[in-house]
Amino acid sequence: MARQFMVEMTENVGKNDMIIFCGDLNCNANTETKSQAVIELKETVSKSPEFAGMADEIDNEYEPLCSILSGNGEDQLIDCCKTGNNGVSPITYGDTIEDPDDGSLKPRETVLTDPEDLLSMQSLDYIFWIKRRSQLEEALMTS
Repeated sequence: MARQFMVEMTENVGKNDMIIFCGDLNCNANTETKSQAVIELKETVSKSPEFAGMADEIDNEYEPLCSILSGNGEDQLIDCCKTGNNGVSPITYGDTIEDPDDGSLKPRETVLTDPEDLLSMQSLDYIFWIKRRSQLEEALMTS
């Protein structure tokens, strides 16, 4: 649906137009840490033989998101936040700070983050710069 919306809204895009697609997409790009809800879901799924291979899929939300938004690579997709953070998706939800006294991790904030997601260090918010194939082709023809 997001891809369809973007395609429809950019049908007449010019070679110098910039397409920005951004928001809280609730798709975690940080595969190092997980919320308690995701951990429990993986445990449940891995116990069901019919869903055996699905447990690993839960860890990989980011690549399918990028594939969908780019039309399976038809368009160029640039993750601006990741690019601006040395190639690492920044933590945007369930962030932490280190306690200077004992070195333990503490929640950076506790009002907006659900209790089960505290310390989960998720990357859920994105700013994508999308270059449509038509823009790239037009730029090649005029250069």
